[in-house]
Amino acid sequence: MNEQVLNRFEKWQRTAWIVGVVGCILWLIGIVVARHTAFQSYWFAWIFWNGIGFGALSILMLHILSGGAWGNVVRPTIRAAIFTIPMMAVLMIPIFFSMGDVFPWATVHGLDQAMPHKRVFLTTPWFIVRAVIYFAILITLVRIFRVHAEVGDDRISRLASGAGICIYGICMLFACTDWIMSLRAAVVHHDAGRYYDGLAVPRRPGVFRDHRDRSGARGTSRHHQATSRLG
Repeated sequence: MNEQVLNRFEKWQRTAWIVGVVGCILWLIGIVVARHTAFQSYWFAWIFWNGIGFGALSILMLHILSGGAWGNVVRPTIRAAIFTIPMMAVLMIPIFFSMGDVFPWATVHGLDQAMPHKRVFLTTPWFIVRAVIYFAILITLVRIFRVHAEVGDDRISRLASGAGICIYGICMLFACTDWIMSLRAAVVHHDAGRYYDGLAVPRRPGVFRDHRDRSGARGTSRHHQATSRLG
């Protein structure tokens, strides 16, 4: 029975490698054809698959603290899932060379008219430094749980989980701000237009004014017509 399961997993693993290689080739072609779209798709996929490792780490720490039989069945799977975090850290490196394709604030004139606190926080070097700090913290937690799981020292694991789950929450707060919320940063530039929700909207201030003027003119003419009929 175990041999059949292992053979099935090996078959799935080979299929996954083939799909991964084909996907990488198609993505490289996409960089040549449409660089902007290719890196945005890469970032979306990176965020999605990151959620598996990050979520598994939080569940593992919660189970270590609370105990109980509810997590014993999935605990081996969770331990395997958290080992993807170092790999995701490596897969983030390509984004560092294409920040302007993913984040509107990373362009040359992206933050010219933004608030001062945004210009200080949203810079490419500082973004990279924060990402390194996030992954250094998370990989350290993964390393602690891996070593002490092999040794069987639950006391150290509980201490690491107690402090780690608090640090994890703060780390994820800032990471989500950098990696997700900054995609929706409202950035205005006098040449590029208005950036909102990752889309460039041309600045046409006269459109709404003209629309209001025309609406007001129509309303005034209708008022005069109604008044003349009553008279």
